[in-house]
Amino acid sequence: QYCAVVYTFTYEMNRLRDLNGMLTENRYPAHYTWNFFNKGEQYEGVNFLHSFHAMMEQGHMTADDYGPDSIQQEKGWITGYDKYYRAMKNRIKTIYAIPVNSAEGIQTVKQYLYDHLDGSSSGGIACFTASTPSGLVLLPEGTPEEGKAVQLSWYPWPSHGMTIVGYNDSIRYDINGDGRFTNNIDINEDGTVNALDWEIGGFRLANS
Repeated sequence: QYCAVVYTFTYEMNRLRDLNGMLTENRYPAHYTWNFFNKGEQYEGVNFLHSFHAMMEQGHMTADDYGPDSIQQEKGWITGYDKYYRAMKNRIKTIYAIPVNSAEGIQTVKQYLYDHLDGSSSGGIACFTASTPSGLVLLPEGTPEEGKAVQLSWYPWPSHGMTIVGYNDSIRYDINGDGRFTNNIDINEDGTVNALDWEIGGFRLANS
């Protein structure tokens, strides 16, 4: 809910309307759409595609109408036709997906982050699902962004939504321990050189 609503939807709506996303009248709390799908359970997860579908059908309330993101809003429903009517003015038409299982797909995401793929002066941000971040390592001394945490791989189950907010083509980590930073060697020995073998470059993530 946070990657879809609080980060992506809030950013894109305020970008299009040229509004200040720090103001409560321009912010969208995650729990509004979450409550439609969580079966009334505090720890029931909801994929961001569910949220986007709800925002296509009925829109989304602002923090002014719904209130802040807080556990007190769990299982709660907002009263007032006027609030739901205003929410209907905050809807989306279409959802786009960019496959990232190739170098070309990764480059497309980077271009989208830069200019929305249409030459805009401001770029976009993107949601993705993976496992919860764990086993973070630090970028090595003497390399760009040294000392910052990096996620080298993910567990196979898609249990957590996050937001891609940028990229850095210069960060590097020696995954196979051969003393080099490469993007052109089959370091996982699967017979193919592809993005799974890259030790240079990465995305910047926002995580709630």
